[in-house]
Amino acid sequence: LSDKPNATVHFLGYRQKNEKSGVSGGNRIIYTREPYAADIPRFDSAVVTKSVIPPVAYLIPQQWGEVLRRLEWHGLKIERLSAPADLEVEVYHFSQVKWQQAPFEGRHPVTYSVSKSNERRSYPAGTAVLRLNQRAARVALHALEPEAPDAFSAWGFFDAIFEQKEYAEDYVMESV
Repeated sequence: LSDKPNATVHFLGYRQKNEKSGVSGGNRIIYTREPYAADIPRFDSAVVTKSVIPPVAYLIPQQWGEVLRRLEWHGLKIERLSAPADLEVEVYHFSQVKWQQAPFEGRHPVTYSVSKSNERRSYPAGTAVLRLNQRAARVALHALEPEAPDAFSAWGFFDAIFEQKEYAEDYVMESV
């Protein structure tokens, strides 16, 4: 949001006073019947700091069930690939990953840098396809674009992608 107000609101209310609470022992607010009027600055204009060109769809591996459920809770319709597909896609690469030390809202938020590249990838049948030609498309953008302020990746829903994994070379796995 802008740091300068773009309008003023004439507020009509009642004066308040602080009083010690008999329940908590702390202060509590009591509203009086004495009218109160004030002109309050309104900050309701956003300044765009980052934008993206929305994709046609997001492909989400089926193992991210919690993410898929949350997207559905927001009214997003999710389809599934009925057969494996090799597709040219834009992918995200993360670097400089750092978790917040103290939890916030029950999670450990993570910060990172993001870069993109185009790659050919194989997707198995069952991969979730979230198309953006639906009413709640903006919800999907805010949840799935990693640089969005409330991205699921920043809230720790994809933490496993940041963990180092052991792997085997193709020539070793061939005999297995």
